[in-house]
Amino acid sequence: MILNFILNFVLGKKYIYDVYYGIIGAGIANVEVPEIKIIRDIPCYRVVASGYTNKFFSLIFYVNDRVESYIDTQNLRTIRYEKHLNEGTWKQDEYVDFYPDKKFAVYFSKNDTVPILDNSLDVAGILFLIRKMNISIGETLVFNLHIDRRNTALKIFVEKEEEIETGIGKKRAYLLKLITKDKEYKGKSGLETIFGSKGGLSVWISNDEEKIILKISAKVFFGSIRAVLKEVKE
Repeated sequence: MILNFILNFVLGKKYIYDVYYGIIGAGIANVEVPEIKIIRDIPCYRVVASGYTNKFFSLIFYVNDRVESYIDTQNLRTIRYEKHLNEGTWKQDEYVDFYPDKKFAVYFSKNDTVPILDNSLDVAGILFLIRKMNISIGETLVFNLHIDRRNTALKIFVEKEEEIETGIGKKRAYLLKLITKDKEYKGKSGLETIFGSKGGLSVWISNDEEKIILKISAKVFFGSIRAVLKEVKE
């Protein structure tokens, strides 16, 4: 649940990841919190996750995606979510405003409203939030996730601790398994596809005070995708 998260957002830091499709270097992903922004008079952390393919992989399949999450600085609820996707010949822009007290979300592309559950979060927000959890091996957390007009339960299982290799050296890390209860969900693109992929999502976070996301891995329909931390910029 939301109460299990302790947030110490680091404004201005950028986390840069090498992305691999199988053993092939496919591109770069970035996660950062560049600023606090006011949304509907609510101060919000602006969490930005972006990813793009390199020149070689773009010849196979071009990707240039960005998703943004605006999280209330006081009670840690998603207030706005937006995604800008450019994949192959397909493009999509979507803006969603969350109204947690009224339990609905407004989708601007079709100007419609969709009910949401208590303490619902979006995909981009959850990937940043998991690095600030109080966790212990063997623990399972369950909370509400809202994606593409659908509500589902997300389970996070803390499987084990192990040492992994990253661009900033070898690190001790907790391995988290993230699986949605709604196994029929087939989102379109990037983070949504990862959450809807076979076997869910595996996330390694450093076993230290910062709890940095060191690595992300997911099985997809034609192999696997990995994102490994390359560097951290102040």
